[in-house]
Amino acid sequence: MLRRKPHPSAVLAQMPSTVSPMLPTLARKPFSGQDWLFEPKLDGWRALCFTRDDKVHFISRKGNSLDERFQELLVIAESIKATTAIIDGEVVALDDRGIPWKRAEAWER
Repeated sequence: MLRRKPHPSAVLAQMPSTVSPMLPTLARKPFSGQDWLFEPKLDGWRALCFTRDDKVHFISRKGNSLDERFQELLVIAESIKATTAIIDGEVVALDDRGIPWKRAEAWER
């Protein structure tokens, strides 16, 4: 697997075993600015993905393991070009047209 050199300003440190996910903040009114980047709100499962040496572990924002629930995502390490990484995001199921399913329909087993 190709490994990139660290960014010059990167600081070598142990990967933490947990971090707090970023959560949305309410604003009084919509705004825009060149220092801000926005993304659409998609309904799914808030998750942190920890990867180390091609192994993956998903946890919820409350710290519970999501590995059993998202077994099909455990292959994601093959797509990450880093030895270690923490990815903070939303796991969302899309239908054949790329439209998000309702959370209950997507994840009930």
